[in-house]
Amino acid sequence: VYKGSVIKGMKHGNGVLTYINPTTVTTLEGTWKNGEFTGDNCTINYVGGMRYIGSVTNGCKNGQGTMYASKY
Repeated sequence: VYKGSVIKGMKHGNGVLTYINPTTVTTLEGTWKNGEFTGDNCTINYVGGMRYIGSVTNGCKNGQGTMYASKY
């Protein structure tokens, strides 16, 4: 489920994508450009509580960022 800006039917601008049946990723939060998750201040929340905050290019961690371990 995506909540955020859409232009010409594609995710574009700030938004949050939440997987209903997650296998590895729970949510992607940050900037979308022409349907791709990309930007310098993005958050990826993984199943089990791990979290990445930092740069993302075309949906992949890229550049500066920090991976946080689960609290459990």
